[in-house]
Amino acid sequence: MKNTKTIILRKSLFLITNMIENIESLHNVDEFLKIHGRNLKMLAVLAEERNSDFIQKKILEYPSITKTELEYYIADVKGEKSLLTVVAGPVVGFLVNIISTKGKSLGVIKNKLKTIKEINVMMDRVVEDPIFEEVYLKTI
Repeated sequence: MKNTKTIILRKSLFLITNMIENIESLHNVDEFLKIHGRNLKMLAVLAEERNSDFIQKKILEYPSITKTELEYYIADVKGEKSLLTVVAGPVVGFLVNIISTKGKSLGVIKNKLKTIKEINVMMDRVVEDPIFEEVYLKTI
């Protein structure tokens, strides 16, 4: 039987991946950040338990993402316009978004989420069966 922590971690990794693929499943940004943060902590514990340099290195490859960046991404995906964009125009709205995300464009944010998704898929396999560490090490 599988370890309960492993099952929870795999479900949480899947949940974040699903939220990225299907933004409507995301109830709120804080939920995403909380689950993602918990995943990173659980992966760190697993890396220590397995004495896995591979998992430790992958944890470091996760990009940091902020609440503001996620809110900007979600608004874009849902086609939501801020009041400022409606009143002052798209250029002003774009500049405000760039300032609030500390210079992160929508493309940069999308790349961060893509990277999180890709690492989550990889980590799910490694969590399920440690043999995948060797497989990935041979293919990287």
